Amino acid sequence: MDLLPIVTQLKAAETVFREIGAAAGLEVAMRANRVAPAAYVIPLSEPAEQLEFTGSVEHLEHRHFGVVIVVSCSDPTGEDAIVELATARKQVKTALVGFVPVEESGEPVVFLGGELVQFEGDGFLWWSDEFQHDNYWN
Repeated sequence: MDLLPIVTQLKAAETVFREIGAAAGLEVAMRANRVAPAAYVIPLSEPAEQLEFTGSVEHLEHRHFGVVIVVSCSDPTGEDAIVELATARKQVKTALVGFVPVEESGEPVVFLGGELVQFEGDGFLWWSDEFQHDNYWN
């Protein structure tokens, strides 16, 4: 899955992030993290379905990706990170929802949901939002 268009779109947007990049997975992003707030785009899955023949279109790929957000917090309960996380998530959604990563054969990005990844009271809160865009391929 090509994550470059998504990373480029996030970098072009006005956001709070000090670092934006791609990572091969959650653990890689967490090990590579150097600053906060930061966002890492990771591939999640790419299920496909064969379509009835409709000209040159034969498959529909559902490309799922996550945007892992890390924010810093000084409060062991994470209370001080809530506002920063909400701002960061809103900026990611604004930048990505409706964006078409593959203009010649794709559909716009849609938001699927989000969840807490990790908060151990170590000064960082990790959150992941999941998105999807569909792409027609033959």
